[in-house]
Amino acid sequence: KPPNGFSHIIHSRSRGSLKVGRDIGSGPESTPSMTALLLALVEGLTFGGPRVRIENRELSSGKFLRDVSLLSAEGLIRKDAQDYEVAVLAAELNRDLMVHFSSRNREKHALLVASDDEAGVVGICGLEVQELTSKALPERRAGTAQVRARPLLTNLAVSKDFRRRGIAKKLCRESEAIARAWGYDEVLLKVEKDNPKARKLYSTLGYRSVGNDAEAER
Repeated sequence: KPPNGFSHIIHSRSRGSLKVGRDIGSGPESTPSMTALLLALVEGLTFGGPRVRIENRELSSGKFLRDVSLLSAEGLIRKDAQDYEVAVLAAELNRDLMVHFSSRNREKHALLVASDDEAGVVGICGLEVQELTSKALPERRAGTAQVRARPLLTNLAVSKDFRRRGIAKKLCRESEAIARAWGYDEVLLKVEKDNPKARKLYSTLGYRSVGNDAEAER
């Protein structure tokens, strides 16, 4: 597994009496037809140049899994890591990604993938409904805090050659749209305290800090 000991700032994006940040769109539970329409629109979205396309895809084994795992590993590992270290971490992430973003996961989940016609997978962003506190703590660590189903944004990564094109922002926005279609008015995420670029991105998107998790796993 990836190393422990990383301290994270937890952000939430919502608006209302109990939360800070901006609303992603409240309302009644969406119907299947509404969700299907939203996903159809996401699947047809292109941006960041004529060749980049976003799709909501179910993760499956094979080359697609390897591409997603490798990109996720590149986003997690230190910048000076050797190629073999990235490959080892990617192999370790395979199972975890399949658990969360394939048909094995019975909870609501989505894996948004940005693809280039020539380069293949160039960006990813996961969204998964989990039982969490308002500070994104799981039930086993919740203590007396209230736990309920909440959407958690994870695994945001963009290939080095495709950064600064708005891909990360668009992946986040489309994830929020899916959470809204599922009937939620908030999105939680975790970001490392020592990652100022990511924190700046989330801040510009309207996310606000709601807690600090010193025991979080990167």
